[in-house]
Amino acid sequence: MLLLRQGGLSVSSASHPRKSPVEVATAKLGRGTGAPGLAGTFAAFYSAPLPMSAPDSHIESSTLALLALRCPRCHRGHLFNHPATSLTKFTDMPAECPVCGQTYEPEPGFYFGAMYVSFGFAVAIFLVCGVVLYYLANDPELWVYVTTVAVVTLVSTPLVFRYSRALMLYLFGGARYDSKWATR
Repeated sequence: MLLLRQGGLSVSSASHPRKSPVEVATAKLGRGTGAPGLAGTFAAFYSAPLPMSAPDSHIESSTLALLALRCPRCHRGHLFNHPATSLTKFTDMPAECPVCGQTYEPEPGFYFGAMYVSFGFAVAIFLVCGVVLYYLANDPELWVYVTTVAVVTLVSTPLVFRYSRALMLYLFGGARYDSKWATR
C-alpha cells in the first residue's frame, strides 16, 4: 500500500487498484473542477518518481535513438529507469515504454542473446586496449595489458550492458519506428 501525503491529504492506491496514487490524489484534490493549480502541482511533483522516466522530444533517426537509448517505436521513452552511473540500479528497465506502451521484453529470456553482443563489445575493448598499449606504451609487460583491460572492462560494464540490450531490442525486438507514436 502506498500513501501520499500533501497538506493533510492521504491517498491509498489499495482502494483504487486500477488507478495510480497520483490519479486518485488529483481526483480528490479536485482536478478539472476549477481548483487553481494545486492538483497540477501535486501531480507534477509525484508523477515522475524515476529520474529518467520523463519522455523527451522524439528523435527521427533510429541510429541516434539507439545511441540515446530510447524506445525503438516512438524514440521518446527511455529504455532504462536510472542513469548508467547508478551502480546498483543501472540494469533496471521498465516493462514497457512510458510513452507508447511498447513492451521492452518481447518474450521471456529475450535478452539472453544480448550476451553475444556483449561478448563482441568485450572483444573490441580487448583489441583496442591491446593496440593502444602496444603503440603508445611501447609494448609494456603482460601485467599492464591485463590490468588495463580489466579496469576498462569494469568501468564500461554499465554501458556495455545497456547497449547490448538496446541492440538486441532494435535488431530483433520486432518494433520499428512509427511517427504516429512519436507525436502522442
